[in-house]
Amino acid sequence: FNGWGISTDCKVLDVTTVFLPAKKCVTLNYSIAKGDQWPSTQLKRDLRFLKLVNSRVVIGLPEDFNQRQIIQRFCSDTEPVSTISSYAIGWSNVDKFTGNKLPILLNSISVADQHD
Repeated sequence: FNGWGISTDCKVLDVTTVFLPAKKCVTLNYSIAKGDQWPSTQLKRDLRFLKLVNSRVVIGLPEDFNQRQIIQRFCSDTEPVSTISSYAIGWSNVDKFTGNKLPILLNSISVADQHD
């Protein structure tokens, strides 16, 4: 995301697809507004879903109490079959009172060969 305006260019809704090096594990780092409901997240590499293996929330620093940062790690039991893969990330993030879809700010995505 080098050179992007993170507050505007990295807002995502519903499903986002990215192409990255094919690895066994993917770590998503994204932010939602503090009062928003924690989204249900699914991640698929090519045609296979990856399993959520770790999830944690980081409350914003004093200068940004309005954000919650969510870090989730997904891994696959199988090795990738190519060097580049399509990763589809799906979020179910709907306001339970209004029914409106809530934006997610994608901070970073990283890939790794194995689960730590």
